[in-house]
Amino acid sequence: MLARSLPVLLGLAAVGVLVLTWVAVGPWGLAALVAVALLPRLRPVWSRLRPHRPWRAGGLGVVAAALVAGGLALLPHAWVPAVPGPGLLVTPAYDGRPAREQPLTGPTAEPGRPDLPLDRSGPVGDLPRTDAAALGRPGRSCAPVATDLRPLVLLCEPDEEGPELALLDPAAGPGPVAWADLGPLVGCAPVAAATSATTVVVVAGTRSLPVRVEGRRLVVGSPVRLASAVSGGDCAVDVQAADGVVWVRTRSGRLVRVPPGARRARVGLDLRPRGGDAVGGGLLATGGGVGSGPGPGSLVVAAHAGRVTAVETTGPGAPRRRWEHDLGGGPGGGPGAPALVDGRWLVVGLGDGPRAAVVALDLRTGREVCRAAVFEDGAGRVSGRPVALPGAALLRNDHPDAADGDGLALLRLPGCEVAWTDGAPSVAPVTVAAATGLAYVVQRAWSPWLVPVTRLAALDPWTGRQAFATRVATGLLGAPVGAGAALGPHAAAYVVVRGGLVRVADREAGGLRAR
Repeated sequence: MLARSLPVLLGLAAVGVLVLTWVAVGPWGLAALVAVALLPRLRPVWSRLRPHRPWRAGGLGVVAAALVAGGLALLPHAWVPAVPGPGLLVTPAYDGRPAREQPLTGPTAEPGRPDLPLDRSGPVGDLPRTDAAALGRPGRSCAPVATDLRPLVLLCEPDEEGPELALLDPAAGPGPVAWADLGPLVGCAPVAAATSATTVVVVAGTRSLPVRVEGRRLVVGSPVRLASAVSGGDCAVDVQAADGVVWVRTRSGRLVRVPPGARRARVGLDLRPRGGDAVGGGLLATGGGVGSGPGPGSLVVAAHAGRVTAVETTGPGAPRRRWEHDLGGGPGGGPGAPALVDGRWLVVGLGDGPRAAVVALDLRTGREVCRAAVFEDGAGRVSGRPVALPGAALLRNDHPDAADGDGLALLRLPGCEVAWTDGAPSVAPVTVAAATGLAYVVQRAWSPWLVPVTRLAALDPWTGRQAFATRVATGLLGAPVGAGAALGPHAAAYVVVRGGLVRVADREAGGLRAR
């Protein structure tokens, strides 16, 4: 009996050794084991261990693999384990030294667009630790709705039942504590934005869904129909909120307004240029009367098809154009999403031309203040939203060939002076914590052992020098999904990868740093 079971036991042991070698060393370790197993001196050993009925052993292996895969698919989201990556012993877990906190001072972004909340903090590299949790099935893509929500909310890509929202509670661990099903998706990818500290809005297809965070629950409100404002075949590509008003920019260039408590959307303005659809661009909304004179009101800035348009609202009436500026670009990739610096200047990246350029505009008048070329010829593009800093903007190169050139640059205003450029590209938008004064970037690189590594690096935004970098994940499931790091309570940073969610926090006696 033991002799018959010995091949099976040894086979299971061999599988265990392969898995441990893969996790510890990666593909080179597996190659070494295979080379050793193929040595001529070991052939007699393998012939003795060959099972009497190979078809039965193969069938049992297939059934076991199917049971494991089916069990993971049927488990609730909270029970699915995070899949470990390979090469943990041959990839550096930490590089650098703890950074000194230098909180940012001076004015920040406008009300209604909290790009740089003053209360955000993040790890400083004091022996950081990581813990991971799955987000449902492996490989599912999720992204933070906003990095200033308390607690954090993730928007996950559609599956068989449609898109979902995931709620994180840092006190309960890195994984989600609640999920909200947003219903079937009709033709368009969902977009989301925060309307308050505990409320988000998700736009998918011809519906706008408000979702409230109540304790450890997500409550989906009544949908708002967009069919009267969004024509068939059109999709929402950007959504912003200010003073309770939700603004939606569609792919064709329509600007749609959803007032508070409304059941139907209203067409704000048609931003489409003559003879074509809008290309690229983004949306920015400010509130509290900022930029639109005294009293309540909102100023919505839309970048589209080589132009930037400011739309002003001061009450329940229809919005009106305040100004429009022609960026002078060609028919290329179009402008990027605008960012507001010091409440005075709009910074917009240009996707046209052989070299990346940025333009600074006066918020009140639309007058061009300055423009500058950044990054290298043929390998530079600024199509994402710059990060607003006091008197400056942090730019990310999102060109497909950015790995061969500079990845970040600091633009000082109002003269559009390029203070520095950095050669370490970021594969996701940059996140800045005002409480620590650090910029957090997500990097992806290959180790000498052929193991792909995702790292979270912290930079000094004023000099570009890297303070520290910590390993987040490895392997194919450790690839980032394109979303920037989200900063949550207890000075923790959250990075979403294909295999789940990874939390990075400084190690302290007693747990996460309380701040």
